[in-house]
Amino acid sequence: MASLFVNIRELWETTNKQEKTAELLRQAGQREQALEAYRKCLAAREDLMRYDGQNLQCKADLLVALEAVGEILAELGRPKEAADPYRRAVKLSAELADDIPTEIKLKFNAAKGHGRLAAILTAIPDHAGAAKELAAERDILNRLLDNHDKNNVAWLQELAETYDNLGRAEAAAGRKDKAIGAYGCAVIISDVLGAVEPDRLTWQKYRVFSRYHAAEAGDDPKRHLQQAHDIIRKLTIEQKLETKDLVGWVQMVEDAYAKAVPRPEFKPDPWPGR
Repeated sequence: MASLFVNIRELWETTNKQEKTAELLRQAGQREQALEAYRKCLAAREDLMRYDGQNLQCKADLLVALEAVGEILAELGRPKEAADPYRRAVKLSAELADDIPTEIKLKFNAAKGHGRLAAILTAIPDHAGAAKELAAERDILNRLLDNHDKNNVAWLQELAETYDNLGRAEAAAGRKDKAIGAYGCAVIISDVLGAVEPDRLTWQKYRVFSRYHAAEAGDDPKRHLQQAHDIIRKLTIEQKLETKDLVGWVQMVEDAYAKAVPRPEFKPDPWPGR
C-alpha cells in the first residue's frame, strides 16, 4: 500500500512538471511542442485518475490539461480536434460542481465551459451544436442569478454575452424566431447592467450592440436602431467616446441607423417669404 502511495505521489509530481514545461513552450510560441507536452501531461493525469478517481485535485488537474489541449488545438486552427477535449472538459467541470455544491465558483466555471465549447463548434461550423451549448450555459447562469445573487455583475455580463452569442448561433442555424428571442433577452440584460453601473462604457456598448444585432435579425430594426442611436448620442454629448470608437463600432451602427431610419429630405420653400 505504501508503494502504491509513493507511485501516485510521484506520478502527480511528474504531471505538474509536464504542465510547467508545456506552458513554457506555449508562452514561447512553440504551440506544436506545447501541444505534445500537454498531451503527455493529459495521458499521465488520466492514468492518475484510474488510481485515484475520486480525488478532487486530480479531477481539477485533469480539467486544466483537457482545456489546455483544446485551447492549443483551437489556436492551431484545428477546431474539429479541439471539440473532443472541450466536451470532456465540460463533463468534468459539471462533475466538479456537483462534487462541491457549496463552491459557487465551480458552477460559474461549468457554465463558461459550455460557452468555450460553443465557440469551438461555431468554428467547425456546427451552429446547432453551438446553440445547444449556449442554451446550457444560459440555464446555469440563470439558476445562479435566481438562487444566489441576482445582481452579480460578472454573472450578468456572462449572461448578456451568452444571449448575444446564442442569437448569432440560432440565426446561423436558420432559426430566426429563436435568434430574435435570444437577442431580446440580451437587450434586457444589457439594460440591467447599464442601470447597475450607468457610467461604465462597456455596458453602454453592450446596450448598443444587443440592439444592433436584434435589428440585424429583423426584430423591429427601426425601433432598435433608434434606441442604439440615442445611446450613442448621449455618450457623444457626455464625451465618453474615443476617436477609435467613432470610426469603428459607432460608425457601423450609425450607418445601419441611417439606412433604417432615413431623415426627411430637405425641400427648400419655392416661395420664400410668403
